[in-house]
Amino acid sequence: MKELFDQLIDEGKAGIDRLVAQRQQENVELEFKTKSNQANGELTKEDRKNLGIILSAFANSMGGLVIWGIVAAKNDDGVDCASDVKPISEIEKFKSEVERALSQAIMPRHDEIRVATVPERDKSGYLLIRVERSERRPHRCEYGEKQYFKRIGDSSIAMEHYDIEDSFKRMTVPKLSAEMELKDGATSPAGNPEGAYKTLNISIWLKNISPVTARYPYFLVDVSDVQRAPYLSRLSNYTGGADQVIHPGLSLEVANFHHRVPVDSNGKAHRFDVRAITIEFRFGCYNAQPTKEKFFISPEQIMDVLRL
Repeated sequence: MKELFDQLIDEGKAGIDRLVAQRQQENVELEFKTKSNQANGELTKEDRKNLGIILSAFANSMGGLVIWGIVAAKNDDGVDCASDVKPISEIEKFKSEVERALSQAIMPRHDEIRVATVPERDKSGYLLIRVERSERRPHRCEYGEKQYFKRIGDSSIAMEHYDIEDSFKRMTVPKLSAEMELKDGATSPAGNPEGAYKTLNISIWLKNISPVTARYPYFLVDVSDVQRAPYLSRLSNYTGGADQVIHPGLSLEVANFHHRVPVDSNGKAHRFDVRAITIEFRFGCYNAQPTKEKFFISPEQIMDVLRL
């Protein structure tokens, strides 16, 4: 739901209207809510209960997006769809109250929740809440009856005892982050037939930021600027074997390559001759969700590292 979340922020009210016009269906990752009293921005007792339930359900399942201010009604197939809008007055106040309630809505606390508004007019609008799937699940709703919830289809339902027991038994999964290091490398020797150049060494590391050991780490390049930058050495993918692990707090170098920058006889390069580098890649490890990221190295960064 990250794509829809970002798209609605960019499109504004037109994006909300499109969901209604297309009769967008609720699903396991999408929920529409209306405020108990849309005439003000206060978070009522009923609103708190609805907030706690949906946060618990999304965090305990696949994550998702809840949009406040859209009316859901069943279509001919009995599926809840976006049917109308009820914008919330004092939307910024409502956003602030929701953000304050996040720390108390579910236990344990879930930090991977984003809140944004889609303004309309007269200080009214719609509230977007994107919830990532939690690696600390299960999370209990703390408002109303304290229960654990999960998503089934387009509904949030209370978890059975065996669901809760299985969640508590689930092993904590590892989490990796990607880091990049730039260094000044070799300079071409005098009389080099390929011309004078300086070399930028680029290293990419995977760091284990979780409390458990990461096994079978991998790093796969999707797109690089090697076609547009002929002096960039080709990247190689990395796949760790059974004996390769990254312990908590430690890092592993998974890619090291070089970018040659042509220079003049004085060892200098013109700004317009230095090209930016973009590297898009995926990485992960056993029992963890894959992550997709992108590194961008600007010409200014390159010139600064190489002291051009």
